[in-house]
Amino acid sequence: RIISSEGDYTELAKKAARDVLNSDRTKYYQKITEQVNKEKAVTQKIEITQNHPLYHDIHQIAGDIRFMRNLIIAGLAICFIFGIIGGFLVF
Repeated sequence: RIISSEGDYTELAKKAARDVLNSDRTKYYQKITEQVNKEKAVTQKIEITQNHPLYHDIHQIAGDIRFMRNLIIAGLAICFIFGIIGGFLVF
């Protein structure tokens, strides 16, 4: 036990606290700084992308291309079905 039932700290607790307070925390601070820098970079990239003058145009074009792809697939499926129906009617 680190703390006794009376609330007094044992020598182990004092040593652990002393070790933590005297330890080198540069790696910890570097890790936090790197994480903050990564988050800033991602945020800046998103802002730059969304503020680009062609951002909305590119998304509109992508939506139009998806619509045309779906239209072509639906047309091919309908043609295939009508081809099968037409083949049965001929015989």
